[in-house]
Amino acid sequence: LAADAEQRKEGLDKSLYRSIIGESNFLLGEALQKDYEKVDEGSSLKNLKFKGSKLEESLKLYNKAIAADDSEWSSRARFNAAQLAENMSQSIRNVVAKKDGKSNRDLEEQSQRWLQVSQQYHTQNLMARQRDPYRYKDVVWIERSALKASGLQPQVESASRSLPSALDTTQPYQWSH
Repeated sequence: LAADAEQRKEGLDKSLYRSIIGESNFLLGEALQKDYEKVDEGSSLKNLKFKGSKLEESLKLYNKAIAADDSEWSSRARFNAAQLAENMSQSIRNVVAKKDGKSNRDLEEQSQRWLQVSQQYHTQNLMARQRDPYRYKDVVWIERSALKASGLQPQVESASRSLPSALDTTQPYQWSH
């Protein structure tokens, strides 16, 4: 469908063309995502590399859907790409955890990099809405990206956290109930 739309690009309405290209590449990326999800990383680096190759194939198609610039399909592709990157980060951390507690610096860095990629996709969704609020006003994938992006912010150091007190020391005990 994408190839057919590409050949007939001149005869199609611009928004219809973007929608067709976006949807078809998104669906192809989603099909490859299912192949990615079937791969069990186990504790093997070989399986993890194979899973990474499936991830890259899926991300290429999602990036084509994003490039089509259809509000629905590009934002949905960004969200799915972010979810894939976050999942890959978790898969890497699972492999590191199964390695008998041995820390592997390279794998930890890759895990962190995939988290950053995920954050970038979510941020791109938010920036797309900021650039053109009218086009993206009713797109649920941007709202979901906003929720995920807020949860992916760097954690606050435990020393700087202050927990609220359940009982203020100036309040008499009998009034606290």
